[in-house]
Amino acid sequence: MSGYSNGIQITYLFSAFAGVSAAGQSSEKIAGPAGLTGRPVSMVAVVTTGNTGAAGGITLRNNVTTSDLYATLNVPVLAAELVAAAMLIDDESDAATELSPIPADSVLELDGDGLGTGGIVDVYVTIEWY
Repeated sequence: MSGYSNGIQITYLFSAFAGVSAAGQSSEKIAGPAGLTGRPVSMVAVVTTGNTGAAGGITLRNNVTTSDLYATLNVPVLAAELVAAAMLIDDESDAATELSPIPADSVLELDGDGLGTGGIVDVYVTIEWY
């Protein structure tokens, strides 16, 4: 993120997100501050209902052009009250895996793949806007 300093970081909380075990839950939206570009800094899931049989995934993508992916998080088989935080974000170290910055005035969508078994999580997404 060279050339930018003093960005503002905002953490968004999505309580009781069932998309880990219910495919297509994509009603969770984020709209950043007007005119600012962003990049995800972290995405963490706190398991509130155990993910018992299979891992599930959560993605942060553009609401309109859903192929624009900004972050992914794998939620492994975990008991309640445990935390999943191993996410893929763009650390700008490898051009082959570089993710695009979040364009100004975009609406983002938090989406689950539904592959988990029974998991419900509280998801915290932190985005730096500059």
